[in-house]
Amino acid sequence: KVLGDPEVLIILGGVGVGKTTFIHRFRKVIAAEDIQANCIWAYVDFNKYSDTGEQLLGWVVREICQSLDQSYPDIDLRSYSVLKQAYHLEYEQLKRGRLAPVFAKDPDEFEIQFASELKEYERLVDQHFVRLMRIVARQTERRPFLVFDNADQFSEGTQDEVFRIAQKFAKDLGCASVISLREESYWKNKEHGTLSAFHAVSYHVQSPRLRSVISKRFKFADKLLAESNKDFVDSEGNLVTAEELRGVMEKVARTLLANDSRYMELLEYLSPFEIRRPLEFLSRFLVSGHTNMDSLLKSYRRKSDITIGFHEFFTSIALGDREYYSEAASDIVN
Repeated sequence: KVLGDPEVLIILGGVGVGKTTFIHRFRKVIAAEDIQANCIWAYVDFNKYSDTGEQLLGWVVREICQSLDQSYPDIDLRSYSVLKQAYHLEYEQLKRGRLAPVFAKDPDEFEIQFASELKEYERLVDQHFVRLMRIVARQTERRPFLVFDNADQFSEGTQDEVFRIAQKFAKDLGCASVISLREESYWKNKEHGTLSAFHAVSYHVQSPRLRSVISKRFKFADKLLAESNKDFVDSEGNLVTAEELRGVMEKVARTLLANDSRYMELLEYLSPFEIRRPLEFLSRFLVSGHTNMDSLLKSYRRKSDITIGFHEFFTSIALGDREYYSEAASDIVN
C-alpha cells in the first residue's frame, strides 16, 4: 500500500560493524528493484548535523527534501501544483470565504494571494512536509521510506528527538522509518527512555569476519590498479608503475593474510567486533613512515621474496606519523 500501517525499524550493531554499509547495500543491491519501483527512499545522515542549537526538526526536513531532490529529480516536492493540492481544502475555503470577492473579480489575483497564504502554512514545518509527502506518494503510487543514520553519535536527548521524529513521520505518513542505533543506546532507551513508549522492530547487524573484509579490500585495490593507466612515484620521486604497485600490494596482502595469524589477531584485539577501526589501522600501516615500502618495491623488482616483520607492522600502527611512542598521544596503550 502507498500509505499503510506505520513501521519503525531499528538497525542495531556496535561501533563500526557496518550498519551504514548494510543500509546502503539493502538500498542498492538486496531490495534495489522493489525500492525503485514501489518506494520513495530518503536518506538522512546525521554525520552532517552539528548539535549546536540548530532546530533538529527543520534540519531533518531539509535533509529529506535534499535527498529527494538528488534521488528523484522528477519529483518536485515544493512545486506550486503540489502545494496547491496539499492545501486544496484551504484553497476552497478561501475561494468561498475571505477571498471570495477577489476570486469573483480576478481569479489570477486570487492565485497570487493564495500563494502568499502558503508562507504561513510553511511555518509549521512537520505538518507542511507531511502534507506534501502525502500528495507525492499518491501521485507516484510509491510509499515513503525514511532512513535516519548515525544519530547514535549524539547525546541521549538528541537520539530521543530523532526517534520521536521518525516515529511521528511513520505514523503521519503511514510509511516506514529506519533508524540505526548502537546496541548500548538501544537497550538504555528501551528500558527507561523514549523507546520504551513505542513499538519498533529491531534487526541486529552481525560484524563480518575481518579477514574476509580485508581480503576483499585488497582484491578491489588490485582491480583498480589493473584498470589504471596512471604511474606513481616513490618517496624519492622515482617512477613506480601500476604493475609494480600491484606487486607491492600483493606482498602486503600475502603477509597479512597468510598462515601467521598475529597480524589479524592484533587488529581484532585492538578493536573487538569492529570493522571501521581495524581498517583505519591498516590504512595507517600503509602510509606510515615506519613502514618500509621502498624495500618491498625493490624486492618486487629483484623478484626476491621478503615479508613485513610483525614488529614493523605493530610499530607503524602504534606510532603512525610520530617518531617516538607516547601513550598520551597514541590510541595503542602501553
